[in-house]
Amino acid sequence: MNILRIVKSLIASLVACFSIASPVNGETVIEWAPFVKKDQINEQLLISKADAVNRQFLSLQPGFIKRSLVKKDKYNFADIVHWGSLTAAQQAAKKVSNCEVCNQYFSQMDHQKSKLAGSGFSYYQVLKEW
Repeated sequence: MNILRIVKSLIASLVACFSIASPVNGETVIEWAPFVKKDQINEQLLISKADAVNRQFLSLQPGFIKRSLVKKDKYNFADIVHWGSLTAAQQAAKKVSNCEVCNQYFSQMDHQKSKLAGSGFSYYQVLKEW
């Protein structure tokens, strides 16, 4: 009997998690954020900083569905973030400048070169998905 209660509780928790992340009215917004990493930053450091952003910021934002970090070549990357609505994406964007882990992640990027990143048709390799 205890096992049945545990299983029911686990299923209820999973359903709650998925319903929080589900888009409203079938609307999904995809945020495309291409960037160029700084020359001296290694890929593992970049991934660890991206992990921190996911754990400490994105996963706590209403409407956040999922995120992928993708790589085009040694320097060109992009974050692809799925949101339940445009409003959810915009609300999270307003909070980014006050997010310490976000700023640590952004410090890995070459902001000048990133202004031209992601243009044109390209193929990217998925490095990590959350």
